[in-house]
Amino acid sequence: MNHLTVGQRTPLSNLTIDDSAPITLKFTRQSPIEMDISCFALDAAGKLINDDYMVFYNQPTSPCGQIKLTHYESQTTANKGIQAEFEVNLSKLATNIDSLFFVLSADTPLNQIQSLEIGIWQQSQKAQAEYQAADFAQQQASMLMQLYRKGGVWRVSNVAQGFNGGLAAIVQHFGGDVEEGSSTAAETTATPVQTKPSLEKVMLDKAPKLVNLAKKSHHIT
Repeated sequence: MNHLTVGQRTPLSNLTIDDSAPITLKFTRQSPIEMDISCFALDAAGKLINDDYMVFYNQPTSPCGQIKLTHYESQTTANKGIQAEFEVNLSKLATNIDSLFFVLSADTPLNQIQSLEIGIWQQSQKAQAEYQAADFAQQQASMLMQLYRKGGVWRVSNVAQGFNGGLAAIVQHFGGDVEEGSSTAAETTATPVQTKPSLEKVMLDKAPKLVNLAKKSHHIT
């Protein structure tokens, strides 16, 4: 199995992954704090295709049906084990979808997370990225993993870029609308590759042409 270090980029084919078949990303955590994992589908300019292409616990499938949150476990029911699983079918994505970003967010600093692993699976596990408490700084959100096209080839990047402004900052960075009056974007800080972000627990609710970043006490209905 391949281990992806922070900052590493490589074609999926180097991980013996066939990008013409579905792949699964599994997020396994050990953490005393609540956190959320979501996926943003972006165009070639790095902007959110539209609000429907932000896939998370309350909007688990993209309009095209090729990006799915197939498993999600609330932090209120367990603090270790698999929290989220995404299934993506890269070969069937529209040509205007240039990359997928998997984002971590929470309402307290990420350095309280004991450990987090991202496994990339296709029949068997092909790659893994690992993060420990010491990897996380005092920021409020992180762009962890990116799947992206380059020269017609799908690649993966272990980005681990933190944002001081939390999830709202990431949404604005991707060109999404943030509800006026919500905690926003202060500047984004790209964390050096050795460190990762922290985050604030900001929940996402979809409204027409609007990303509502109001905090909620619970995110499972």
